[in-house]
Order: sequence, then structure tokens, then C-alpha cells
Amino acid sequence: MLNESYQATKRNIYKEINTTLGDLQQLESRFEASKLQFHGRIEKEYEEWSYQLDLQRRKLEQRKRTLNDTEPRDITAFQNKIKLNVGGVIFETSLATLKREESSLLATMFSGKHVLKLDAEGSYFIDRDPTHFRLVLNYLRDLRISPAVIQDNTVCQELLHEAQYYRIEGLIKLLQQ
Repeated sequence: MLNESYQATKRNIYKEINTTLGDLQQLESRFEASKLQFHGRIEKEYEEWSYQLDLQRRKLEQRKRTLNDTEPRDITAFQNKIKLNVGGVIFETSLATLKREESSLLATMFSGKHVLKLDAEGSYFIDRDPTHFRLVLNYLRDLRISPAVIQDNTVCQELLHEAQYYRIEGLIKLLQQ
């Protein structure tokens, strides 16, 4: 009897093991099917994203070509040290000084977007009275004006006129105070 009970228990355990193995095999089959389905979806999405990215890249390249076609062809490159011939007087300054006020005429001239020609002496000619240009450059260097200049009403008015011509807003505001 004990032997029969043992054999029955053994058969039940083997049956449970076989049932569990069958369940595991079914689970593994479902897992493999899900894995294949998942990989298929990922591959499909990857292909779609790749296509979309390639499409966007081509559009951006076309846009870049279009923009390049509308920009000036002869963009001037400047050295850091710039020589200016203002009304026959030579001034030397840095490119950074000329570009100090971004909306000024000088910053626009030396932005690199406009073709400027050097004269025979290697200077850029500006057809203006040179009398107060030194003060204009000094303002762009230091963002201040000497008190002696501000106290001289005539010089102050003439410098204001030059500041307006060169569109140097900070200097205009300073002189109009």
C-alpha cells in the first residue's frame, strides 16, 4: 500500500511536472511570437523614422541651398586690425571696436555681409569730416566721453551729428542728456 501510494504520488508529481513543462513551452512559444512581433514593429518604426529623417535632411539641404543662393556671393573677411581713411585722415582700430554697437553703421559695414574695397594704402575710405571721428572711436572703445567734450556745447553738437550719421545709439543718448 505504501508502495502504491508512493507510485500514485510520483505519477501525480510527474503529471504536474509535465503539465508545468507544457505550460512553460507554450509560454516560451508565445514569448518568441511576441518577440518576433515586437522586433517587426520596431524595425517598421525604425524604417519609418529613418525615412522621415532622410526626408527632413533633404528638405534642410534644399533650404540651405536656397538660403546660400540668396546671400551675397562676395562676403568680405576682415582682419582684426582695420585701417580707415576718414576724409583723408588714417585711423586704425580693431574690428571689435567697430562692431561694438551692433546696430551702428560701422558694425553693419564691417559685419562681413557687404563688399568693401580697400584703397591703394590698404584702408577703407569713409567720406566724412575726420574732425570728431577720433571721439567716435574713443566712445566705441570705452563707452564713455571725456567730460571736457560734454562741457563744450559746439563739439557736443557736432559729435551728436556724427553719432546720428553713424547710428551709434549709446553715444546719441549720452550726448542728448
